[in-house]
Amino acid sequence: MLELIQQENWHGLTVYVAVCVAIVLICWVFLAMATFIDMYYGRKAAKAAGEGLRSRKYRRTFNKIGDYIRVMVFALMFDFLAGLFTWYVAPFATVVYTISAVLIEFVSVREKLQKIKVNAAEVPDIIRQIVQAASAKDAEKIVELITNKHSENGTD
Repeated sequence: MLELIQQENWHGLTVYVAVCVAIVLICWVFLAMATFIDMYYGRKAAKAAGEGLRSRKYRRTFNKIGDYIRVMVFALMFDFLAGLFTWYVAPFATVVYTISAVLIEFVSVREKLQKIKVNAAEVPDIIRQIVQAASAKDAEKIVELITNKHSENGTD
């Protein structure tokens, strides 16, 4: 960047800054998308497990977004200062941090999908137990057990 300033190449400097800003904005958008995708699948996993949706979990998501933003600001400061050197040609710190955070969110989403699949796998067993019940009274007992378990988990 200093090279462009010394050469008084204002058009080149404008293009360089615009490209860097575009890369940083894309990184911020990707990070926000990854976090909200994780929150979406967290909600689905909670519903599949019969857990209630709690404001504490939403606060945790927004605290995580705040943490990501704070670190992204530090990466941006590093990129700006390093951009003064001729060998530093792009906002690498922001890109590397974004990739690592998106990978963390990806792993979190995979874990939540596993949780959803495990809870969904229980449904056919429950249906089979009801169908195979020896009498209507046995089936009613199974349904009552399911209802009680569902109430204990805090869902209605």
